[in-house]
Amino acid sequence: MTKFKEEKRKRYLSREEYTSLFAALDAAEMGTLLTEKGSRVSPIACAAIRLLLLTGARKSEILGLEWSWINQSGGFADLPDSKTGTRRLYFDESALAVLETTAQFRDGPFVFPGANPGKPLMDIKKTWEVLRVAANIKDVRLHDLRHSYASVGVSGGMSLPQIGKLLGHSSPQTTARYAHLADEVQHQSAALIGAQLTARKS
Repeated sequence: MTKFKEEKRKRYLSREEYTSLFAALDAAEMGTLLTEKGSRVSPIACAAIRLLLLTGARKSEILGLEWSWINQSGGFADLPDSKTGTRRLYFDESALAVLETTAQFRDGPFVFPGANPGKPLMDIKKTWEVLRVAANIKDVRLHDLRHSYASVGVSGGMSLPQIGKLLGHSSPQTTARYAHLADEVQHQSAALIGAQLTARKS
């Protein structure tokens, strides 16, 4: 029996969806967004999801992040054992601000400590469910935040090798899934130049 080729699902957040998601995160962190049971959304889980948004890192890389790996003055963390081996995770000012806020939760080696002493936060799915319902993005998975991060970079003119380095890809073929986004940017650029050249004919 011949199996159908599985198509990898691609879902990217739009500008409006980013705005809605950040608004939901703000509300959750201020305590105005509650769960269905009326309890407060976990601020530690919210901080972890915000860092996922701002770095394009894998969920396991963020939840397992340790303070000793982070160079805050340099704006990076050296991960000793990611999915593709050792790699450097880069932080912008917004991501560094998240790390500063998580210092209040500091209790052991992990940036995002779990309920058990000395253990990292294990699951953020419940918090993600609350956030994506509030942001009206029910079809978005946590891993889609990583794809969206890459799409923003490509749309901003970054090359695929640059994107691959930021995401910690070990193979160029993995980053090639975003090639169509780069093509769209180039088509838009070509159309802009063409319109300007045509306007000069008159």
